[in-house]
Amino acid sequence: MGDILGFLLFIALMCIMAFCLITFVKFLAGMVEKRELQRRKEIKDYCLANNIEYNEKSSRFPTLIKNFNFTYLKEGKSHSWILETFGRIDDIMFYLVEHRYRLGPDSSKPPCHDTICLLKKQNLNLPDFFVRDEVAGLDTIAKAFGGQDINFIDDSVFSKKFVLQGKNENAIRDYFNKSVRQAFVECHKSGYCSYLYEGKGDSFLVYKGCFLDNKGRIEMLNYAVNLFKKII
Repeated sequence: MGDILGFLLFIALMCIMAFCLITFVKFLAGMVEKRELQRRKEIKDYCLANNIEYNEKSSRFPTLIKNFNFTYLKEGKSHSWILETFGRIDDIMFYLVEHRYRLGPDSSKPPCHDTICLLKKQNLNLPDFFVRDEVAGLDTIAKAFGGQDINFIDDSVFSKKFVLQGKNENAIRDYFNKSVRQAFVECHKSGYCSYLYEGKGDSFLVYKGCFLDNKGRIEMLNYAVNLFKKII
């Protein structure tokens, strides 16, 4: 009798623990959803208050960047483009969009995220280039196996800090003069989820692998515009 009672008590305890765990998970999920709805509301309200166009989903943005080398457009799947904001700062047209996608066949894993800022200005002719933080060790190995990194003998600071790649090396070297290199060095902040950059024609792309709150999006836009003005 005692063994049966003990077993029943054990089952009851396990059920209580399972119930508490499920309740806690639902609570966390509810909090995350509530915060996400609040984040979106703050972004939308800011756009409305500042005469910035806002779209919950973006249908045009993939077309705008289709000619870029943006890596995850090729590697990822199940792409979605959301929370598009569009406007002008001086003579610069900007788009700020969130990109959600998956890598690999496992659909149970959480999706990946990017926040992407596209800046456009008429009559520009930027070379096709890509810039990111250099990763010590890994990029040394990559270069040994033929990985591209355009370096400048007279600018070891820039060359050690960044990996610079592109199709037309001569055009890129001509464009990345001392002032352009200095602008990247002074403006860019390395670290977790740091910015990546691409240029092509009349467009400049700045992106990072996370979603931001409204304050973070404003800071990102101001940062991208400030850098853009210094390198054109």
